[in-house]
Amino acid sequence: MRVQKLSFDFFGRFTDKSFDFGKADGPSDFHIIYGPNEAGKTTTMEGYLRLLYGFPLREPYGFQHQRANLQISGLIEIDGESYCQPPGKSPRPGGTTR
Repeated sequence: MRVQKLSFDFFGRFTDKSFDFGKADGPSDFHIIYGPNEAGKTTTMEGYLRLLYGFPLREPYGFQHQRANLQISGLIEIDGESYCQPPGKSPRPGGTTR
């Protein structure tokens, strides 16, 4: 499994920010995200985890956007097939999603 595209519609300090990793060029495919302090490296990693596993009931990344509006989407490749992960929204208080 690999991520082709990761989009932060509303998450943490990001608004309409996308990372496009493209298609795999061969059997070995490795990407590094780097930057200065407070650039959003940890936010990017946390967003990737939200894409895979969903949003926790208590969300620490809802400081710039309202918790109910947090949204992440992506394009994931599994065994050569691409799958679009539709925008995931943060659950409402009480555990339900929109």
